[in-house]
Amino acid sequence: NTQPGLLMRRIAIFIDWCSLMQEPRSPTESILYDRALRQASLWYSHRQVRVWLFSTTPDSVTPYLRRGWPHFLSADALL
Repeated sequence: NTQPGLLMRRIAIFIDWCSLMQEPRSPTESILYDRALRQASLWYSHRQVRVWLFSTTPDSVTPYLRRGWPHFLSADALL
C-alpha cells in the first residue's frame, strides 16, 4: 500500500475468546473451534506479534493467571 496516510503493513487483531465460537457450538463449529485452538499459540508466540493481555478480573472471578489456559497463553507470549 503506497497511499499517503494509510498503514504500510498489514495488521490483524485476534481476541481469542471473542474470535472463537463459544458453547453451545454446532458440530461444524466444534470442528472449526478445535482446529483454531490447535493453531492459537501462533498468535502468542510468533516474534512479529505483539500481545496485549486483558488480565483484570472482577473480585468474584478466579484471577487471570490462576486459570490454566490464560496462564499458558501468558507464558507462551513471553517466548
